[in-house]
Parts: sequence; C-alpha cells; structure tokens
Amino acid sequence: MSSSKRILAAVDFSKGSLRALQYAIALANKMEAGVLMCWVLKPDNNEGLSNNTMENLVIEARTKFDELIEKHQKDLKNGKLEYKIRDGKVHVEVTNQAKYSDVSLIVLGTHGVSGYEEHFIGSNARRIVTSAPCPVLTIRKDYCHTKKIERIVLPIDTTNRSRQKVPFTTEIAKTFNAEIHVVGTASANAEKKVVNKYTDQALKYISDRKVKTVLHNTSKKASDLIAYAQNVDANIISIMTEQEPSTLSILLGAAAEQVVTHSPIPVLSIHPKELYSITARL
Repeated sequence: MSSSKRILAAVDFSKGSLRALQYAIALANKMEAGVLMCWVLKPDNNEGLSNNTMENLVIEARTKFDELIEKHQKDLKNGKLEYKIRDGKVHVEVTNQAKYSDVSLIVLGTHGVSGYEEHFIGSNARRIVTSAPCPVLTIRKDYCHTKKIERIVLPIDTTNRSRQKVPFTTEIAKTFNAEIHVVGTASANAEKKVVNKYTDQALKYISDRKVKTVLHNTSKKASDLIAYAQNVDANIISIMTEQEPSTLSILLGAAAEQVVTHSPIPVLSIHPKELYSITARL
C-alpha cells in the first residue's frame, strides 16, 4: 500500500482531540498510512474580532501543530504526520478535507472538554459521520488509545444495508488479526428469521476470509448492544449510519445515534450509500 494514503484526525488541541490523534496514529501504523490533522477556524467563534486576532489564532494553531509533529512523527511508522487549517463550518470543512485528500478513514473525538465538546458533540459529529466520503471512527476522550484491536462487534438487523458494513469490517479485522462478533438484533419473532438468514450470510463471508467469528443475538436496543460489547471487552463497534429505511440521508438512524453518543468503545460508522474496501483505499 502506498504511504500516500492517510487517516484524517480532527484536532482542536483539547485533550479529547489529542487522544483521538494518538489513536489515529496507532491505527495508521497497522494500516501503513500517514496521518493528516485538520483544524477548523470557526467564523461564528470570531464574530466581532479583528483580522489581526484571527491571524494570531492561525499562527498559534500552526505553532501547536509543529509541536505535535515534533512530538509524534517518530511514533508514526509509515508516511508523514501533516496538518491542514481550514476556515468555515466544522462539519463541512472536515468533510471537504477528507474528500480533497482522499483519506481512507476519519478519526473523530466525541467527548472532549471546553471548546472541543461544543464543536464536535451533537450536530457536527452527526454531520461528519453521515456526510463523510469514507468511514468514520468516533472515540471518547477517556478511551485508552493503546488498547489492541482484538474484538469487533458487528450488529446485523433486518435491513439490506445492515450487511454493507461486513466487507470493510472484515478487512479491518484481518489487518489487526481480530475476531468479529456478529450480533443479530431482533425484537419480534417475525424479524428473527430474516436476521438469522442475514447473520448466516455474514458469518460465511467472514469465515471464508479466514477471520474468526462469534455469533450472538440480542434485542434492537442500543443499550443491549453496548452492554454486550462491554461484556466481551470489544475494541470497536461497527455500525451503519442509517439503520432504518425511512431515515433521511442527513440524519443518523435512532439506534446508530445512540450507539455513537453513548458507547464508551470506539464506533466505526459506515455510510450505506457506498461499499468501502479497505484493501482498495488503504
């Protein structure tokens, strides 16, 4: 894989975003990718300020980025640790940078402090997850970035799009030599037959690619899925951004949003409108 491939880490220099950066570097080392840091100068935060003050903010950001590169470049085994500064709405600019740089994955902190929490929780996080041109991995500020990826929880429901995340998730598992816990999610008996069919298909696809699998069944509740992931000490939960047929493309499905918001475990969100292949992009 070419070292020109990169992971984008959204950074605003808070503890939460710096933890996400460290996680991105750890992922990049296994994926043989570089890391592109992205900071957005928000116009609504600078209302009434002079151009000189805005320029000073950019100068300060550049200084901090230089310090981060000096500190972490040695930790990145492949490619470069670089940065881009953009001006505008956070979710628009992060998404645009991901498109322009053809990144393979976005790593985004979801629980930070001070300004980071304001910027990246809520609508911005949702919009980045749903509008990104690639999968997005969200990580809470208190998650240990040095944990190995050994177990991935992969929920399967009754929708066709639920299975679209299987190929990308399988390639992630192969990259890290992790096992996949395929979790059938159904609340009514009428749904279980369909879910069982879909989980069988997923298990066959994954097993055919020499990845270890575990099968489990639970309800559709996000809390039950998260509880299972915690119980097996999973390192990633892989979901689709839209899990209901009626969900508008600009919104997260209800269950998906609850998982992203409440999971203490990193969440890999994949958009249903595209099939991603880590082997093609990384």
